[in-house]
Amino acid sequence: MPRTFSLATLLLATTAIAVFCGLVVNFPFPVLFTSAMLTMVSAALFAVILIRKSAFPLLMFLAACLGTILGFFLAPLLCWTASRAFGIRWNATLERLSIYLVPLGPPIGVLLIGGLFFCLELCFRRRVV
Repeated sequence: MPRTFSLATLLLATTAIAVFCGLVVNFPFPVLFTSAMLTMVSAALFAVILIRKSAFPLLMFLAACLGTILGFFLAPLLCWTASRAFGIRWNATLERLSIYLVPLGPPIGVLLIGGLFFCLELCFRRRVV
């Protein structure tokens, strides 16, 4: 039976989380900027993976770009719309929350729009007989 858990992995993960928390406490703005850039890198990584697996890479690239743009602009708009729908007044806390949601929008948009295009591509694929 293979080993899937080790004490070294647990200690390494705990140390990484502690270092990250210490950096966030001492340097909030550079860490926030760096984490936003890392989410953009993850969006690009998702796009590259989807493009490589697609039968139509150019169309998948366009779908990934569309997903990135929509995710970037729709995340704060979704926060504002949800606050209006539930009758919550727009205040500084919601504005801060929408600013924190902006970096999460592009990876989610790439996964949703690119994944939808990939699923449509799989559904309507011509069968080779």
